Amino acid sequence: MSLFFAIASVFAAHAGAETLSLDDALQLADQNAFAILIQKAAVEKQRQAVNQVSGTLGPTVSAGGVYTRNGTQSEVNFNGQNVIISPLQTGVATATVSLPIDITGNTHRLIRASKANLLAQRETLEADRSDTRHTVKGAYLAVLRAESQVKVAEEAIGNETERVRTTQAQFEHGTAAKLDVLTAQTQLSQSKSDLITAQNAVTLSKEALNNALARNIKTPVEVVDPTLPDAPADEDALDGMAQTQRPEARALLRTREALAQIRRATEQGQQPTLAAAVTYQRNIAAQGLGAQPAQ
Repeated sequence: MSLFFAIASVFAAHAGAETLSLDDALQLADQNAFAILIQKAAVEKQRQAVNQVSGTLGPTVSAGGVYTRNGTQSEVNFNGQNVIISPLQTGVATATVSLPIDITGNTHRLIRASKANLLAQRETLEADRSDTRHTVKGAYLAVLRAESQVKVAEEAIGNETERVRTTQAQFEHGTAAKLDVLTAQTQLSQSKSDLITAQNAVTLSKEALNNALARNIKTPVEVVDPTLPDAPADEDALDGMAQTQRPEARALLRTREALAQIRRATEQGQQPTLAAAVTYQRNIAAQGLGAQPAQ
């Protein structure tokens, strides 16, 4: 009777569980996996770094002002007319527009390096997606294997139960020894223990699947048997394809390109720089000897 209630509780737990196909699980992992979300943030951070470096080539505008107040105003009298030498207060407003000229090409090298790093981060994101899909597929198939073990254990209990009944009947008719009955009962107890172990394995494998999907490990879930493609037979062709198409390999190539640009820029870091600038200065209420209203 206890076995009946145990199986009934399992079915009751499954009644409210979400049925998740392998494709659904992979889609959830792509949306929720921590590694993917972290790498997406790294991609966005590097994209902003590209904008920051690219902005150094554009013009810059600056504005400022200076207000000066002296203790006294200095004046001098020429032919009966007072001329201000140093006014009591002055105000000067300045606006400057400057444009850097990349005569050595270092700024463009740094921009190319930053863009190469951005491509490397994107390739790393694809690599993380691939690793996550691999982990989720493994966890998904582990649930299916564990559930298959439960079915095997349940069938074993049915067989052992029938064996106990048959052996007990044979013993009662004198065609079997008591030892045979005890052996059958022991095997039945072992099969029941195997069933409990298999059910625990199902619970643990489902928790591992939920963990791979970056959600509460206690979330009820059911899986369905997927249709998996046949594995290609030509391993050498697969190896060659992986060498050229794996995102990790492409990310390393982009990183090497970025480091080469940074090295060249560092080697020429002491080269002269050039910038063109235009400054407009306004002397507010210009006073004083030789004061100009604007420059």
